[in-house]
Amino acid sequence: MPATAGPRGRRPPPEPDADAQPTTSDADVAGRRGRRRAPEPDTDVQPATVDTQPAGRRADDVGSRAVGAHGTDRSVAPVEARTVTVPARSTAERDATTSADPRTADAPARGPAEQVSPRRTARGDPADTGERLRADRIDETLTRLTAAHAGLVLGMHDRDDDTDEDDDTGERPAPRRTRPAVRVGRCVVAALALLLVLVAGLGWVGRTRLDGALITVAAVNAPDGVLDAAAQTGDENVLVLATDSGGSAGATTRANTVTVLHRDARGDRTVAVTLPPDLEITRPPCERWDARADAYDIGQTVPAEPLTTFDSAYAVGGPRCATRAAQQVTGLAITRFVAVDLAATSALVEAVGGVQVCVERPVLDSVLGPVVTTAGTGPLNGARAASLVRAADVRGEPAGGAALVQRQLRVLAAALARALSPSMLLHPGRVNGLLPALHTAVVSTGTGVADLLAMSSGLGDVRAVPTAPQANSRGNLEMREADAKALFTAVRTDAPLPAADQAADPATTSEVTADVLNASGRAGLAAEVAGTLGDLGFRTAEVRNAGQAALDTVVRFSPDRAEQARLLTGAVPSANAVPDPGSTGVLQLVLGRSFDGTVRAATAPEPAADPATAPATTCG
Repeated sequence: MPATAGPRGRRPPPEPDADAQPTTSDADVAGRRGRRRAPEPDTDVQPATVDTQPAGRRADDVGSRAVGAHGTDRSVAPVEARTVTVPARSTAERDATTSADPRTADAPARGPAEQVSPRRTARGDPADTGERLRADRIDETLTRLTAAHAGLVLGMHDRDDDTDEDDDTGERPAPRRTRPAVRVGRCVVAALALLLVLVAGLGWVGRTRLDGALITVAAVNAPDGVLDAAAQTGDENVLVLATDSGGSAGATTRANTVTVLHRDARGDRTVAVTLPPDLEITRPPCERWDARADAYDIGQTVPAEPLTTFDSAYAVGGPRCATRAAQQVTGLAITRFVAVDLAATSALVEAVGGVQVCVERPVLDSVLGPVVTTAGTGPLNGARAASLVRAADVRGEPAGGAALVQRQLRVLAAALARALSPSMLLHPGRVNGLLPALHTAVVSTGTGVADLLAMSSGLGDVRAVPTAPQANSRGNLEMREADAKALFTAVRTDAPLPAADQAADPATTSEVTADVLNASGRAGLAAEVAGTLGDLGFRTAEVRNAGQAALDTVVRFSPDRAEQARLLTGAVPSANAVPDPGSTGVLQLVLGRSFDGTVRAATAPEPAADPATAPATTCG
């Protein structure tokens, strides 16, 4: 009696005949190779045929005929197409199938050399594992093709993209999951990157605003007076002027200090050469400069003038005329110009919250009094910083103003360093407070704040141009031509610099020449005192009556005569020293009603008041 078809329309395989000999069938071979082959159809059984037509076929197609394996027509019942997921067989299932193979069971035992070790049986040899994986894929592919031929749509075996490749056991590991610590780390890194971008953006905006506050002018001309122009190619020469407007906007008329910063083309040597503002020069013809507008008066020219001072070039012709004058004096090709108004120093330092400045020795000025009483690095507020950059008459310092220039540039560098610090740039309110001070403090040829900082903090060797020890009859200092030429030639050619001038020796009474004025109302007093001073070694110029009577007895002097004023004040104990900062070549003894008649030999200053004897330090 024919067997009943299985649930899926297939008939169970017939029972084996006891008399039949075991044979190797195609199904056995397919099973051994890791794939399952469909059994041969039985002619006595009507297999169910799966309909491969879509669900919407016509009713008259249901009764269509199908041809069996042996040519017999069979009626085919319509079967709906179904989707069946057939997963790939695991290694254990494949091994179970292999062990059930009669041929495998009846196979002769392996010899000692052919025995498989327990380790290889449990773990699998890498070569066998690769073969099994390939067999699994072939088996899955053949199963899909067979099902497609039968009208079944097999679902794809799920694969996790986050899983690693199969290991040597053939088993698929669990999907990899990102650990919480890794996710938190990635978020932190992203937040830090965003923060760095924001900080860099704020810093760039702050620097751009500071650079925009600086006044930009044209200053560099044709190389008038430049020597060996070809040899100076690539060199950087910056003319730096410290001016003093006295706090009145646009009222700058004279230069306080003049410095040329030289850096060679290789960038391995920096030299600063200072020129005294009252250095006698022949000023070239210049276009007139309007200090109030920080601009040139187009079409108006100031004629050349001989036997005048260097600072007059800036007063009448501005940056362009000062640049031409510096080139004629030094022979250096000026490439940039910077002017810093000392009157803005206090506001600039206060805007950045104070500065730290180093001095080698105490700064005790004869005009301003004690400015910095101890050597080394110390804090400065706006008022003390303004005094430090103006202290031009400090005992023990060499002539020429090199020490004063060094202090001025140190204060400027300290203020600019604070202005470019993150605490300033990342605070828009502080940047706003700094802009007005920068606008009034600096005039330059397009030099940014960072460039100013690099220029003022990298001074190197500071030298003063050699000049005569005393002013001439016109009150101007004359340059020692031979010594100055040797200095400027060494700077241009990057040769070793000549020895620097040492600090001036204290003045003697024979070097003191003073005017004696009688303001006491006592007749003949001026002539009497002048004679006594002559006996002590002093020299007198004018001896006359003052324009009006006065109570106090004073010694009035200009900064360049401060040393001589000390000796004269020591000879007349009842006299008080009164500086006259805006003048040069002035030394007067004015005898008032307080004069007690004492004139004696000059005495040396008290050692405690002499900064030259105070402990010194080194500033980087």
